[in-house]
Amino acid sequence: MNHFVFSAVLVFITSFPVAIYFIFKSDVKYYFGLFWLCVAVWTFFVGFQFPLLEKLSSESWGWCLHIGCILVPIVYYHFALHFAEKSGRFLLLMGYALALSFIFLNGFTDLFTSHNIFRTYYNYPKPAVLYPFYIGYFQFYGLLSTWYIFQLRNKIPAGAHIYLYLFLSLHVLAYVGAMDNYLIMYDKLIFPLYPYGLYFVIPYIFLGSLAFLKLQAAKKYSAQL
Repeated sequence: MNHFVFSAVLVFITSFPVAIYFIFKSDVKYYFGLFWLCVAVWTFFVGFQFPLLEKLSSESWGWCLHIGCILVPIVYYHFALHFAEKSGRFLLLMGYALALSFIFLNGFTDLFTSHNIFRTYYNYPKPAVLYPFYIGYFQFYGLLSTWYIFQLRNKIPAGAHIYLYLFLSLHVLAYVGAMDNYLIMYDKLIFPLYPYGLYFVIPYIFLGSLAFLKLQAAKKYSAQL
């Protein structure tokens, strides 16, 4: 097992319990938990790809893997709307419609991904003609969500800004680290993103969650003033 696969295993075993913890909370914490659940689903199928491919067809494996990563940006956007107290119903519905369309296309056509590519240390579905549109969707909702959360600086006390900047810094680090999953599908192995990129997600799971809770407390404090 190389670092690319092993790091996915670590992200799964750390993100899944955090997801469950937040899902059983209320309000915005619930959506933060759903985001980590999507990450956990995605990294489960990446990290355990070799035993899973002994049980599943390569097409089923690739389809299941993409359910998690297709939902990541729109669920995070849903979280960001609640967290930053923004209105964006049209983009939210459009994002979910796109996500479901990508999942459908990936299951019933070769337009999203085609056959799987097998390597010694990892495997991946080969991107097809519509895959760049998915990457564009991912970047659009990811960057817009980040911008919305950055605007929280106007809604929290100045003393809490450090938690906001910590949260955003870890988010961007994780965001960049996860990009190796797209590069690898195009046979682009760029060090250190490959094979270490997913390790960048782990600080976000723990320190990012702590910063998120601090920001929630700061928001409630400001609302009471």
